[in-house]
Amino acid sequence: SEAVDPVRANRWFETWDGPLTVELRDVVVKVDADLACAFGLMRLSGRRADGSATDFWSRTTMCLERRGGEWRIVHEHNSVPMLMDGSGAAATDLKP
Repeated sequence: SEAVDPVRANRWFETWDGPLTVELRDVVVKVDADLACAFGLMRLSGRRADGSATDFWSRTTMCLERRGGEWRIVHEHNSVPMLMDGSGAAATDLKP
């Protein structure tokens, strides 16, 4: 299994000034035997180290597998919708 690279994670956290807020909404969890999938909306907000504010919603999906009696994350995906104007740009200003 792949672990989070602590150096890379610390670099990302250093781009923030103060606490981050994560809000989950409309979460659905499906479980069948040793496989589970959870999906819903996630809001990330906080102040960046450069003083700018970040506040956007994304869609998040996480799949877990029970191995040896313990649940392990086997897949995780986050995405934002794209603008439907042909630009292919992310639509980070949408609200649920």
